[in-house]
Amino acid sequence: MTYYLDTDTTPPIRSQYAYCGLKRAIARAFDKLSRVDEGQIGIYENHIGVGFKGYAIKYPNSAPYFEPNLDEEAA
Repeated sequence: MTYYLDTDTTPPIRSQYAYCGLKRAIARAFDKLSRVDEGQIGIYENHIGVGFKGYAIKYPNSAPYFEPNLDEEAA
């Protein structure tokens, strides 16, 4: 599966595709967030925003966590 990691971080890092499963895409997002002060990475099926899976989020001085798309889980 392919997922798009849409980044919004401080300092900024480049968004990119991850050619792996969802669990691995989340792990990659956590790895990227461990290198920045704060931010979020949206995980989508493509760069257009289709198939939103959730956000990996990091606040200053804390560990990143994943917030799933609850609308998709309810479907």
